Amino acid sequence: EDGMDLQHTDIIDVRELVRDLKSRNIYTIARLVMFKDDVLAEGKPEWAVHNGSGGLWRDDIGSAYADPFRKEVWDYNVALAKEVAELGFDEIQFDYLRFPSDGNIFDTHYIQEESRATRTKAIQGFVAYARQELDKTGAFFSLDLFGLTTSIDLDMKYGDLGIGQQLVDLAPFADYISPMIYPSTYGSGNLGLADPKRDPYNVVKISVADGRERANGTLIRPWLQHYSLFGIEFGVDEFR
Repeated sequence: EDGMDLQHTDIIDVRELVRDLKSRNIYTIARLVMFKDDVLAEGKPEWAVHNGSGGLWRDDIGSAYADPFRKEVWDYNVALAKEVAELGFDEIQFDYLRFPSDGNIFDTHYIQEESRATRTKAIQGFVAYARQELDKTGAFFSLDLFGLTTSIDLDMKYGDLGIGQQLVDLAPFADYISPMIYPSTYGSGNLGLADPKRDPYNVVKISVADGRERANGTLIRPWLQHYSLFGIEFGVDEFR
């Protein structure tokens, strides 16, 4: 829209994929990355998160972000989500539904002042808006959240993990919440566990139980770790 030519061409034939999966009676989920978006940030830099010099802010791996406060960014992502839903996917799943977490986050500049209150209001407002629009498509709607959103003390200064995600705020608008419960990302003492990295069963058990309490009826369907990190091997046994 508005003359934007924002394209990424290295993709498969999505329509053919959906047809094939439907023929096999496979439930289809389209996972869409929201605010970590090089294509949008570079194509519409005025909508991006900037650094103190006025250029595009980038995280530790060089990715640029669209500004979660901007309604134009909301509209762009919701338009894409509706288009994908209309291709026939059963469910639309939002990922990177957050403010940046890695890199020099103290050099980030947004269209408005950033604080815990404004971050959480922006993410919740976007999700509520997306839900309203996606309801018109008939697709289910799910959200990927950081794993600790299930259990972090909400009274802490950074109870939103510094990224605007609070499960209690977002669950009412989703059919499913998928916290990324990856034991390798938890530190000693998290979830009351001495060494969460080596205790995958209890990381998942505690997180899902805590998440169900906060989700107020919305179903918890976690992502599970199946990769190795920090010298700790994750294989079939750990996954099971």
